[in-house]
Amino acid sequence: MVVSGCNSARAAEDPAAAGDIPFDHTIHAGELGMECLACHTFADKATVAGIPSASKCMGCHRFAATDKAPIKKLAALVEQGKAPTWRKDYALADHVYFSHRMHVRTGLACQTCHGPVETMKQVQRVSSLEMGWCLECHKQRQVSVDCLVCHK
Repeated sequence: MVVSGCNSARAAEDPAAAGDIPFDHTIHAGELGMECLACHTFADKATVAGIPSASKCMGCHRFAATDKAPIKKLAALVEQGKAPTWRKDYALADHVYFSHRMHVRTGLACQTCHGPVETMKQVQRVSSLEMGWCLECHKQRQVSVDCLVCHK
């Protein structure tokens, strides 16, 4: 599966380069109140948050919104053994080490870095994730600002 649309660097910057199937966080995280970890199951276990497999999505969508065109497309992809392409909204430089696990396990809300995704029809990058932004957050929370924390 192509994680969150890692299909191209252009996709991270260009909303028109979104993946195969639109995903609306206002429905899943907003209206339905689904927790981030329900779909991003690796966020408390690994460096990456992860994207759910299409078959996981179909666990619910086998029954919910089955008449919607995007769900029909998702079902067809699953039937063909293919994975959808998702748009990548966040990417860090290769020299930066970031662990979702460390941040999630300390109780930091996902919205701290990702903004109120539950209100976003299409997720938009709200934080620069540049070194100064991260350092300011670490200082405010009185956690390590040692270079080796983020640069391995």
